[in-house]
Amino acid sequence: MTGYEYPVILNICSLVATLLNMRLCNLLFIGLIVSALSCADSKYLASKMKSSEIREIEFFKPISSIAYVERENLATIDDDLSSQSGKLISQQVFNSSSQIPKLNPVIITDANIQANLEAEVITACRASSAYNSIEVIPIPPTIDALLEARGKRFALLTYYSGYKRSPESYAWSKRRAAANNLLNFMPVSSSPMFITIENAYSSKTVLYAMIVDAQTNKIVFFNEFITKGEDPVSADVISHELSKIFLDYFKH
Repeated sequence: MTGYEYPVILNICSLVATLLNMRLCNLLFIGLIVSALSCADSKYLASKMKSSEIREIEFFKPISSIAYVERENLATIDDDLSSQSGKLISQQVFNSSSQIPKLNPVIITDANIQANLEAEVITACRASSAYNSIEVIPIPPTIDALLEARGKRFALLTYYSGYKRSPESYAWSKRRAAANNLLNFMPVSSSPMFITIENAYSSKTVLYAMIVDAQTNKIVFFNEFITKGEDPVSADVISHELSKIFLDYFKH
């Protein structure tokens, strides 16, 4: 090979590298758009019943399940985080008295009834979210029985779920996300690629809220709000989440 061929090879390599960089930038831009459009922070669902019919509402103890990620993706449910966040939800719900009608706290002393209630509420919340509908989801039977026994019609149910990472785990997740995104953006063919970007968050939670009607055996309201990168045991964060969940529902 003569010396004159080296500039040609270098120019070809430079051109290929430029094209690859352009392709990577385009894929990154597409990935950002797809990711932004596919993420919904809330899911507001309400029946045709007017909220003005709700004069008072039974409020059951919030269900909270917050995991702590000590390292990498090894998570365990943290009793302290779960307990603190549950208490904060209760406090902030009662602080929202201007938004929510008269609240009657309900205390369950039977552990078996509480366990059944929690399992049923979690299932109902996840089903409503997955189906994006409250028309076909039955109200939790334990809640229905408790409301009828108390001679009450409406109940407010809340479920808080998510995780909080340690600094070590957060640093690891950022390295992993960066590596995965680099691999995802590598062009493998001439076909269009639709990419979902994996992001790293120090925490991520979802707060579900549901109002059920024991008279019609229907869910009349459901919403969820996703929060990323905020402290799950912050009163301000939970207050903001609740305001986003209920919006102007009780003003109609």
